[in-house]
Order: sequence, then structure tokens, then C-alpha cells
Amino acid sequence: MRKTYLLTLLVTLLFCYTSSAQTAKTVDVAQPGTLSVTLGEELKTVKNLTVTGKINTSDIDGLMQASALEVLNLTDVIIVDTEGKESKTFPAYTLRKHPTLTTMMFPKLITAIGSGAFFKCLKLKKVVLPQNIKKLNETAFMNCSNLSEINFPDGLETIGRNALYMTAITEFNAPKSLKTLGDNALYGTQIVKAILNDKLEKIGQAAFAACKQLAKIEIENNPNFKLVDGVLYNADETTLVVYPLADKDHYTKHCQQQQLSIKAYLKVQ
Repeated sequence: MRKTYLLTLLVTLLFCYTSSAQTAKTVDVAQPGTLSVTLGEELKTVKNLTVTGKINTSDIDGLMQASALEVLNLTDVIIVDTEGKESKTFPAYTLRKHPTLTTMMFPKLITAIGSGAFFKCLKLKKVVLPQNIKKLNETAFMNCSNLSEINFPDGLETIGRNALYMTAITEFNAPKSLKTLGDNALYGTQIVKAILNDKLEKIGQAAFAACKQLAKIEIENNPNFKLVDGVLYNADETTLVVYPLADKDHYTKHCQQQQLSIKAYLKVQ
């Protein structure tokens, strides 16, 4: 009986190890444009893929055929253009609507994520941005409705229009270098608290609109904005920028005290 149990356990462990080996893969790309060919039939079965070497847009486009892919690690990849020159931007629209991707780790040398690169990746939950990142272009992660874990390195300067629209993030702590939040940048997210920095110069229209859980806004000594009774205005208090939607009653009283109208602002909510 004991021998049978041990044999069954051994077979189970061997099966698990074999399955893991079949679905996890590390590939070093010697020639840009050959990733799909290198993977061969494994392109359709690999779940956890680590890539090194030099790749181009066609390599990334080819990963749309990786129908089982969940984890993609490109940390040590160098992206090159059609002439073989290094590019600092993750190509636009390449992995939009990927059906299975849950975790994305970007090349450590890139400084920007292209427009719509991960638009509507509904399974995407975790993103690891490199320390060199400076810009998330418009719609980069728009409608990634399960994206709840993303880091914001201190060097990030721009979060473009709709970049994080309707994602599942629950907190936003502006990185030290952030200067621009585009229109609808955080629209409809689940953030409960927004902490803004002292370098922020522009907050676009409806950047925090439809954030129904937003209960608190904080901002450091910023010459471009002013926090009044928990509500964010421009510096001279002539334009309302953000108010905590989770506390409308408080805001209504605030408006009455300040003799302001809520109606104009609610049109963009």
C-alpha cells in the first residue's frame, strides 16, 4: 500500500514538472523577427514566456498567436526598428485585445509605452514598468478592466489621454516627476485615494471622472493647484479640477458655502 502511494506521488510530481516545463519557456532571439519561428509549435502552448536578445515589432505582433500566454517577461529585451536601431518605445497597438495575458514585464531600457499597446486586454492584472519609463501614451492600458497592480516609477512624467481608463487600480500616488495627467487618464478607476505631487502642471478634463470610490485627495505644495476643504481647484480657485465623488454630500455643502455650482462639473462625470 505504501509503495503504491509513493509510486502515485512520484508520477504526479513528474507530471506536474513535465507540464510546467512544457508551458514555461525562455528564448534568446539572435535575429530580430524570428521569435515566432524559434518558438514553433510551442507558440500556441507556452504560458510563461521569457524573452532575451533583440526583437522588433513583428516579433511582438506574433505573440498575438500565443493563445495560452499568461506571463510575458521582456525585461532583458532590446527593441529595434526596421533598420535594426534601438527603439525606446514599446510599439503601439501590438498586444491590444490579447485574450489570455495576465502579467506583463517591460524591457528595462524603454522610456515610453505606445498608444493602445494593451487596449482592452481583459485578463491583464499586473504590469511592471521599468525604472526608465517617462511616458504612458494615450489609451496604453485603456479598458484593461482587471488591471489592479501597476507601479509608477519616479521618473514617469506623462500619463496620456485614456491611458488607465476603466482599469481596476485602487490607489494613485503620483510619481515625483509627473507633470501631465491627460483627459480621462484615470476615468472610472476604483481609486479611493489620490496623492498628487508638487510638479504636476496639467490635469486634463475628466481625469478623475466616474471614480465613484474616490474619497480623499491630497496634494503637496503645488503652485498650480489648491486644495480647499478636500476639493481640488486651479491655483486661483476659478476652476474646479477634482472632487471626491464618494462624498457628494460633503461637496454639495462645500458648493453652497463657496456659492459655486455643481452642475457644470457633473456634466463631465
